[in-house]
Amino acid sequence: MNDAWIIGTSCTRFGKQPGASFKDLTREAYLAVLADAGFSDGGRIGNAWFGNCGMAQFGQGNIRGQVCFTPLVREGSFPERVGMTNVEGGCATASMALHGAWKDVLSGTADLSLAIGVEKTFVPERIPDAAAKQQAIFDNGIDQLDPQDWRAYYAAAGEHAGKPFTPKDGGGTLFMDTYAMQAAWHIRHRGTTPAQIAAGASKNHAMGAKNPLAQYRFEVTPEQVTGAGAVQRAQAAVSVPTTRTRPAGAPAAAPRRS
Repeated sequence: MNDAWIIGTSCTRFGKQPGASFKDLTREAYLAVLADAGFSDGGRIGNAWFGNCGMAQFGQGNIRGQVCFTPLVREGSFPERVGMTNVEGGCATASMALHGAWKDVLSGTADLSLAIGVEKTFVPERIPDAAAKQQAIFDNGIDQLDPQDWRAYYAAAGEHAGKPFTPKDGGGTLFMDTYAMQAAWHIRHRGTTPAQIAAGASKNHAMGAKNPLAQYRFEVTPEQVTGAGAVQRAQAAVSVPTTRTRPAGAPAAAPRRS
C-alpha cells in the first residue's frame, strides 16, 4: 500500500485530574476516537501502539497498554489478541506511536492501526513520596547511567549561550533550564529580543484561551509576560521573559490510521 490516512482523532481535556486513572483516560480517548471515526467498536483494529512515559511512578512499569486496555477487551469494545506495542521516547513518544501505526498500514501488517498516548505528570499528594515520584517522571527523561556526560555538555553549552547551566536551581525540571539556555543563546547569537519571545508566549496563550481542552484558558499580553515574569540573566545581560511552561497534567490522545 502506498497511502495511509488518519480517519479519526480524539483528545481528552488537559488538566491535573487527580481523580482520573490511566484506565479512565484511556477509555475516554479510545471511545472518542471510535466515535470520530464512525465505528461502534474496535473490531476492525489489527494492531495498536500505546505511548506512555511516567506510569512506572504510579506502580505500573511494564505492559502498560495491555493493562489499560484489559477492561475494554472484557466489555467487547476492543478486540482480543490484537498486538499492543508499548513505546516510550520522552517528548517523541506520541510520534513513535503514530509512526508505528503508519508503518503497520503501509507494510500491509494491518488495514487499521491504533496509536494512543496516555500520560499523567501530576502525582497527587495522597500517594507516598508524591513530589519525588513526580520529579522522577521528568528526571528519567535523560541519561541517569552516565549523568556526567550531559552535565559536561550543558555546562559547555551554557558558556556559549552566556547562561551558566545550574540545573533546577529555580525549581522545576532541568529541561526548563535547557530551554532557557536555548533562549539565551538565540538572544546572544541571533539577535532575538525578549519582546519577540514574549509575543510568542502571548500568541500561545491566545490560542489556548480558544481551546476548550486546554489547561490554561486565559490570555496574556506581551507586556504582562515581560513584566512580573521577566527573569534577569546577569551574565548574558539580557532579560528573558517567562510564562507558564510544561504544566503538570493528564492528557490522552488517539489518532487512527487506515
